[in-house]
Amino acid sequence: MKKVIILIVFGVVFAGTCLTVYAHEGGFELNDLYTSLAVDEPSLLPGNALYFVKNIQRGVKLLFTFAGAKKTELELRFADEKFAEMAKLAVTYPEKETARNRALQNYLAAQDRLKIRLAGLQGENKNIGSLLEKLAERVLQHQQTFQKFEDEFGKDDKEKVNHALAESLKQGVNLNREKIKGALEKKINNPDEYKPFEELKEKDPELKKLDEELRTSIQDFEKNTKKTVKKDCGPQPLGLPINCSDVVCKDGKWEFICEANSPIFRDVQKCGQYPTEPDYWICQDGKWQRDNSKAKENDIKCFIGGCNGELCLSEDQRGLASICLYKEEYACYKTALCKTQSDGKCGWTKPDGLTACIENARKKESVAPPLSPPPPPPSPPPSNSNSILQNFRIEADDYGFYPSNSLVVPKGTRVQIVFVVRKTNVYYGGLDFRFPTFKTPTYKPGDESQAVEFMADEPFVITSYWPASGIRKADLKIEVK
Repeated sequence: MKKVIILIVFGVVFAGTCLTVYAHEGGFELNDLYTSLAVDEPSLLPGNALYFVKNIQRGVKLLFTFAGAKKTELELRFADEKFAEMAKLAVTYPEKETARNRALQNYLAAQDRLKIRLAGLQGENKNIGSLLEKLAERVLQHQQTFQKFEDEFGKDDKEKVNHALAESLKQGVNLNREKIKGALEKKINNPDEYKPFEELKEKDPELKKLDEELRTSIQDFEKNTKKTVKKDCGPQPLGLPINCSDVVCKDGKWEFICEANSPIFRDVQKCGQYPTEPDYWICQDGKWQRDNSKAKENDIKCFIGGCNGELCLSEDQRGLASICLYKEEYACYKTALCKTQSDGKCGWTKPDGLTACIENARKKESVAPPLSPPPPPPSPPPSNSNSILQNFRIEADDYGFYPSNSLVVPKGTRVQIVFVVRKTNVYYGGLDFRFPTFKTPTYKPGDESQAVEFMADEPFVITSYWPASGIRKADLKIEVK
């Protein structure tokens, strides 16, 4: 009989516990939280007599972790574990107020230690990109999840949690503003994911300023995208004719909006819609023709580009790159002048003998011994024929360059770099890479760039950008020894 009574009592208690768990969990699944934080379900909780054993284990792990970034990552993991402990006590054991409050204090202390570790990383730029990205992700996740069981805590406790999270995120911003900014940029277009940051920014002026920067960047990007790209009309024409106020996409073509009494308006009646190709035009004999006299009056700045100095480019063509293979004919261009031509575009002004020089060089390359391949071409340019060529394959995403954000080469080395844009952690618009004197074309996620060659005479920085908005993403330092 006693056994039966004990079983009944145990069943009632067990059922009551299950009902309590169910009532408090509602739509909040603790198992989902553990999975997203990549932590095990906590078994030893604050209030348990053996909880000190868990703290000893954490201390030992820290003791045998030496790198500053690794220690910081471990502190972030401990903060995740203590957040999971606090959540389990709040959801599963709401009646254990003392244990729950102890779990809250443990979590706040973990955030304080994390903040101190982050501050200690000042000046250390290596191996912290992924750490800061994870920090931003965790801070937003903790803030958002805490709201699901915050009713188990007081108003002051909520403020303490938000303040601690804001402080940790601010330390990340102080370490590398662009890394944190990049992580938040992925959230801003999703109101549910960005909402936690909107609440945290109110706790610190620096976070509020970062939010303003993010919104300005997104607005500029959207404005630029809407302005320059139309599904039916293609790229928007550069500039507007005189007395024209706008250009619109209509029936698959770009049309300029001009004053009814303007010369361009009358010319449109005679010659049709103004050409969308950026150039100087004049309405003559019922059709649009290039106004070469106007072009001469406004000669554009031209410069020499390409790996071997074989391209004559205008300012808006700085993104063009050549295949870095040397040809004999490239030596002929040393006697040519790169300047504005009669058509208003940049090109080579050919001196006497240039055409013959190019033809002779091509004939030499086309002639080969019948049974053996032609010898390798000489290294361009001749003045650097003895320099060493080093090839590098550099991967890039929105957060950095890989395997490293710096490249060390001996002075006088010819360097060839192929950029590979990663398929993940890259905005869909892709990246371009900007050197001090030129920039590459845009490369989308998964693309591989043409080889870019330069002479390592002095240190400089290659910077990746979002092409449409011009937002700076990461720096690759070229160090010359």
